[in-house]
Amino acid sequence: MKKITAVTSSRADYYLLKPLLKKLSLHKDINLEIMVTGSHLLSNHGSTVADIRKDFANIHTIKPLTNKTNSTAIHKNLPHYLKHFLEFFNKSKPDILILLGDRYEIFFAAVASLFNAIPIAHIHGGEVTHGAIDDPMRHSITKMSHLHFVSNGTYKNRVKQLGEEPNSIFNVGPMVIDNLLDLKFYNKSELCDILNIKQLEEFLLVTFHPETYGTRDNSRNIAHFLMALKEFPNHQLLFTAPNLDQDANLIRDAINIFVAQNPNAYFFESLGGQCYLSLMRHASCVVGNSSSGIIEAPLLNIPTVNIGSRQSGRDMSETIFSSLCKTSDIIKTLKKALRYKGIHKSKKLSKKDSPSSKIIKVLQNKDFLLKNHKKFNDII
Repeated sequence: MKKITAVTSSRADYYLLKPLLKKLSLHKDINLEIMVTGSHLLSNHGSTVADIRKDFANIHTIKPLTNKTNSTAIHKNLPHYLKHFLEFFNKSKPDILILLGDRYEIFFAAVASLFNAIPIAHIHGGEVTHGAIDDPMRHSITKMSHLHFVSNGTYKNRVKQLGEEPNSIFNVGPMVIDNLLDLKFYNKSELCDILNIKQLEEFLLVTFHPETYGTRDNSRNIAHFLMALKEFPNHQLLFTAPNLDQDANLIRDAINIFVAQNPNAYFFESLGGQCYLSLMRHASCVVGNSSSGIIEAPLLNIPTVNIGSRQSGRDMSETIFSSLCKTSDIIKTLKKALRYKGIHKSKKLSKKDSPSSKIIKVLQNKDFLLKNHKKFNDII
């Protein structure tokens, strides 16, 4: 029996991993365990570990030392994660570790796995986000990983460019496809009941994370962003919480003040994948700097206003409208995006597009699970 461990550190990666984990848990020859950490274990982020416990039995946790997001608090968490991941993997000894994305919790899971000689299967590598510290961590995780499941051909070439062997890289498509294939979308009436909103009219789905790399001024950025949103009083504004990144509490506090002062604005700690995607399907536009506006929204034929540099470098669909983090430019770009709603065709998906099915097919190959020695593939 193969022992597979997966790590999840936020609501964002969990709802992408969940269909894959569900399928793995049904295999009789696989012993699946899930390490839950990061914002899942914080009450001010919705304590989403409770949702994971409802889905799976074999759960382990590493709780952050603090829910604060200043640099001192983040720095204290880093050795804490490494210590506990090292201890856990030394005891658990999985045959393979599944990691998705690029957060610092995921990075330290990869480092601990490396020092315990545990092969890594990495999902969504090869991507670029110039405005987030995730970039160097993502590429480092790629170099520590043995299997690579990427979301498109551009990212496959980039992983190859990083020296990974071509036969270890698989273009399976974006993981959200599984959710779109299997999800029962809520209608507006159902969403009103779930969210305790009297009526859903024309609304914007809003997520704004801190920029964590390069030149950044998150106080200024959130001020310009919220000032722009005030110019759209005829739209409801549905805010989701920022990631557990440096300066996230600064952004959260500004949003809470804005919501208290504007009756058309609402704030939700955690919506869950089904509710979030259902809202996206009904939204006039996705606004902010979340990767969901770059990956998920185009698949649902919903326009996105992508603000600032956090997602800069990703492949962009024609339904994505990028804006400087400047009030006047955000207003102009959002008006343009709202005029384009419904023009582009969404991609028709079928079961053959399922990324999780493609990944499981590779994981069932014993050669890959047993292989723990890597070569650097020179491109000449």
